[in-house]
Amino acid sequence: MIKKIITLILTCCPLFFLCGCFDQQIFENTAIIIYAGAETTDDPDQLLFSIAAAESDGKDGSLLILSKKDELLESAIAGMNRESSNPLRSGKIQDILFSEELAKKGITTVSDVNHLDPANRFLADYVVVQGSPKEMLKVLEVMEKKNNSYGYLEQLLENASDAGLCPNTLHQEFDIYFQTEGIDPILPLVSYDKEKEYIKIEGTALFRDDKMVDSLSIAESRYLSIIMSSADIISVKMDDLHKEGHDLTLNIIEGFRHADVEIINDELYVTFHIRTRSYFSVGNWAEISEASRNDIETEIENKLEHRCLEVYKILQESGCDPTGVTAKVRGKFNEFYRSHDMNEVFTNAHVTFDINNTLVNQKD
Repeated sequence: MIKKIITLILTCCPLFFLCGCFDQQIFENTAIIIYAGAETTDDPDQLLFSIAAAESDGKDGSLLILSKKDELLESAIAGMNRESSNPLRSGKIQDILFSEELAKKGITTVSDVNHLDPANRFLADYVVVQGSPKEMLKVLEVMEKKNNSYGYLEQLLENASDAGLCPNTLHQEFDIYFQTEGIDPILPLVSYDKEKEYIKIEGTALFRDDKMVDSLSIAESRYLSIIMSSADIISVKMDDLHKEGHDLTLNIIEGFRHADVEIINDELYVTFHIRTRSYFSVGNWAEISEASRNDIETEIENKLEHRCLEVYKILQESGCDPTGVTAKVRGKFNEFYRSHDMNEVFTNAHVTFDINNTLVNQKD
C-alpha cells in the first residue's frame, strides 16, 4: 500500500512543476513602451502624457505613438491601453522626456513616473526637450521607421554623454523620490526639427532641486565634463595656441578630479584639482616643435583653468551644484552647513582650478 502511495505521489509531482505560467502573456501581441513624455497643458491639474511603444508584431520597425491628458502617468497609460490593439507594457522604458516648460515648474509633479508597474521599479534616463515631447516622439517615429530600429535616441544620448556633450547624471544621485542632499541634477537637453526630421543634443539642463534653472551649451558642457571627469573623450578647441589665428583641437582622454573645501572667515573656498591626459591629431602635433611643447602645455593648462572657471560661474549664478561641493561641506563642516543658507554660500564661494595636463602625441 505504501509503495502505491509513493508511486502516485511521484506520478503527480511533475504536474505541479510543468503546469506552465498562470498569467502567461504572448510576446508577439504586446507593445513595449520605450519612451514616455510629459508636458504642461492649459489645465493646471493635468499633464499631457505621450508614449512611444514598439509593437513586437510590427514588420516595418515603426513606433506606436499615443497621448492622453491625465493627472498621473499610470492612469494615462491605462487609458491608452484601451486605444491600443495590443496591450501596453511599461517595464522597459529607456527614456522619460520632460518638456522644458514642465522642467522649469518642477518635474516631481509627475509623481508616479517611476512606479508604472508595482512589480517593477525601472530606472529610465531623464531628458529635457525644447518644445513638445509628443512632437519629438513623432519625429522619432519617422526616424526609427527609416532605420528599422528602436534605439536611436538611446544611442544618441549615450554617445553624447561619452563625448562630454551632456554629462551623465548617476540615477542614484537624482531620482523622482530621492535626491542626494548637496548634489543637484543635470540632464541632457535636446531639440528636434520636424521638417528636417532630426533630433540633436543642445547641451545640459541645470537643475536646482527638481526645477530647471538654466542650461549650458554644448561647448560649455564639454568643460563641465572636464570638471566632473565624466566622459570617455572630450574634444575642446584651443584657439591661438600654436600661432595666432590657428585653432587646434585638444582631445582629453583621461581625467581625475578632487575638490578641496575650506571655510575661512565664514566664507567657502573651493579648489578643484584636475589631472588630465590629452593629445592632438597627428597633423597638428607634427606642426609643434619639440622646444615649444613645454610652453604649450602650460598654456593649455591656463586656458582650461580659465574656461572651467567661466562655466563654474554659470553654475554658481544659477544655484546648480552638480559637482557635490555642498555635499562635501555637509560632511566636513556640518555645523556650518546647518547654520548657513547654503544656496547663498555656494553662489558666493571662492572657486579656483588647479589643472595639470600631460600632453601625448597620440591616444594610448
